[in-house]
Formats: sequence, structure tokens, C-alpha cells
Amino acid sequence: EQQDEEGGGGGTGRGGFEDFSTPESPLAQVERALMEGAGGGAAGRGEEEAGAGGGAGSAAAGAGAEQVPSRTVVKARPKVVAEMERRAEERHKIREERMERQREREEQRRAEEQRVEEDKRQAEEREQQRIVAERQDRLRDEKRLRAQRLVDLAQQREKGRLARQFWEFNRLAQVWCVLQQVTIHAQEMGILAWHRYRRSLLRAGLSSWRAHFARSAAAAAAARGGGA
Repeated sequence: EQQDEEGGGGGTGRGGFEDFSTPESPLAQVERALMEGAGGGAAGRGEEEAGAGGGAGSAAAGAGAEQVPSRTVVKARPKVVAEMERRAEERHKIREERMERQREREEQRRAEEQRVEEDKRQAEEREQQRIVAERQDRLRDEKRLRAQRLVDLAQQREKGRLARQFWEFNRLAQVWCVLQQVTIHAQEMGILAWHRYRRSLLRAGLSSWRAHFARSAAAAAAARGGGA
């Protein structure tokens, strides 16, 4: 019992440290106690046979001595077995409590790992969402800049087209003005030529009439002179 108390009492070993070795099952402990009791009874019977060689009185005394240890063993055995069973039950309970605490710690550890994994997954999801949002914003900005460049290019082309149209209109207006000037000059020259033609024609007619009048006057004068 002392060895049992020192070795496994209360589930602790030397120095007050817990014994983490696998404890014996209650059935093995009971069998070991019974074997120890049987060994004690055999030793008592051997002492009785050694003392029986002296005589009948000694045999009776040996028989009495045999009966007394047997009764003692029979009476002490249930207490030892009960104590062993109680200690075995205590060890079993301690082991169950230790296993239960181990399971709780394991569950807490798994829960903590799951929480850490969930936090990590959520952080990765948030990071992915942020990256996707940044990519979408960058694509949106690129599209906006491309559209702005296209609009600016279209406006520049429209301004160029309007400027060219204005230049062409100015050139056409200048050409039309030059043509009008040439036409007006041609008309002026035609009018001047017609005026000179009429003047020369009138001068020629008047000169012919003046010559005819002079000849007529001369002829009349000659006629009057000859009649006289």
C-alpha cells in the first residue's frame, strides 16, 4: 500500500509532478492484488508444514496459525481491493479530466486557428477587393483619358475643317472680287471704246458734210460769177 501510495496516489509521482504514463486498468490492479494475497497464504502454509513435525499439538497450533492468516487475508483482501479500485477510479477520473482538458485545449486551439484562418481569408478577400477596385478605377481613368483624347482630337479636326472652310471661302471671295474687278474694267474699256468709235464716226460724218458744203458753196459762187 505504501508503494502504491508513493507510486500512484492522487495521480502524482515523485516531486509532486503529474505522472503522464499510462495507468494500469482496474482489472489488472485487482489481479495483481489477488496474486499478492495468494503468495502470502502460500508462505503461511509453508511455515505451518515446517512446524508440524514436532507433534499433534504443534500441528493444531500450526492449523490455528494457518487459519488465522487465512482469515486475516480474507478480511484484508476486500479492503485492499476496494482501496485499489478507489485509487484506480481516481486515476481514471484524473485521466479523463486530463483528457477532457486536453480536448478543450485542442478545441480552443482549433477554434483559434480557424479564427486566424478566417481573419486571414477575410483580409485576403479585402485585399483582393481593393486590388480589383484599384484596377477598375485605373481602367476607368484610362478609358476616360482615352475618350478625352478622342474628343480633343475630334474638336481639333473640327476646328481645322472650319478653318479650312473659312480659308477656302476667303479665297473664293478674293477670286470673285478679282473677277468682278476684271469684268468691271472690261465693261469700262468697252464703253470707252464705243465712245471713241462714235466720236470718230461723228467726226468723219461732220468732216464729210463740211467738205460737201464747201464744194457746194464754191460751185454756187462760181455759177454766180459766170452769169454776171
